[in-house]
Amino acid sequence: MPGCITYDLTAEAAEFYESTFVPALFAAWARHLVDTAGVRPGSRVLDVACGTGIVARTAADRAGPDGVVTGLDRSEAMLAVARSIRPGLRWERGDAADLPFPAGAFDLALSQAALMFLADRPGALREMGRVAGRVAVQVPGRLSHSAGYRVFTDVVAAHAEPATVKLIEAYFAAGEPDELAGWFAAAGLRVERFETWTGATRAPSIEAFVTGELLPLGVGPDQRITAACRSAMAGFAGIGGSVAVPIEAHLVVAVPVRPRQVPRSAPAARP
Repeated sequence: MPGCITYDLTAEAAEFYESTFVPALFAAWARHLVDTAGVRPGSRVLDVACGTGIVARTAADRAGPDGVVTGLDRSEAMLAVARSIRPGLRWERGDAADLPFPAGAFDLALSQAALMFLADRPGALREMGRVAGRVAVQVPGRLSHSAGYRVFTDVVAAHAEPATVKLIEAYFAAGEPDELAGWFAAAGLRVERFETWTGATRAPSIEAFVTGELLPLGVGPDQRITAACRSAMAGFAGIGGSVAVPIEAHLVVAVPVRPRQVPRSAPAARP
């Protein structure tokens, strides 16, 4: 869970994100987002705060050779990984709050697991609606409705500093449905679909899950946390010790509300 990954990333952190979090969670999320958003052959797609580009790559596979897919992120480290994996796509460095594209440049603007980290969430959504005819955003839901992460957070709270717990909780900062819908309304976007579903972060073992979650938080291997999670999270382990940790997600599809065109009054007839 990249809850504390910032735009000031090292190359190693970006590579860790791609090698760990993408296969564990975000590749499956990206397929769901792209399917629901309706990416089709020939679509012009923007992936906002693209990270290492899993949404852009998935969208490009659906858009095909006639489509145009662009990934945008503020982190050059993330973009370097994205370019190395799919050099044929367009990768741009930029800010979600000030997209460097003209109005209507894209059919779809997509964003995954990023809105909760943006300072001006309605502003970023407004920008997405300015450059695209449809906006689709997917974010983690409520910690209280994410059974696996709720247990994990409780364990961490018992053994780590409060600041570490706050970093985990920040990942779910866009999870309240009414607040999330309110940001879309404030951005001038009309919600067409608001879907809440439950996915899972998958890892080969509880130990691997704990390590993957703690390292981005700046917490090294902690045997107390690992041992406590091995017991508390045993219900999420499957055959061979692999683990699937449930996490709620929200997926919102919206369209810009364009100002109504008021017809000009017919000129008055001359007497």
